[in-house]
Amino acid sequence: MTVPEWAYRRMVEGSGQPNRRRVNYYRDVARRLGFSCQIYVTYVLGVEREFIPAKTQLQLGMDYPDSSVEMIRAIRPRFSVQFRELSDTDLLVQGIFLVARKPGP
Repeated sequence: MTVPEWAYRRMVEGSGQPNRRRVNYYRDVARRLGFSCQIYVTYVLGVEREFIPAKTQLQLGMDYPDSSVEMIRAIRPRFSVQFRELSDTDLLVQGIFLVARKPGP
């Protein structure tokens, strides 16, 4: 997240590498489109195991260690602009699945 967007796109284009959008992007797009959504976290930074069942809320000390937050805070000043203002929790999330519902009639 320290590499500028234009450079990242060139580095991964056509490589099959994942995008680097954070959980806030998916939450915001679903809401902007009028969907209600629930986001389930499957992986977080610094934890090698998948959450089964996935989590809808994360708790420091239970779901991720202090060292994960410390890592983010140490690197944050070097983050590209689009990542600098995100919450620590949004930056910790590494894997999700999203359930979105269309609004009723």
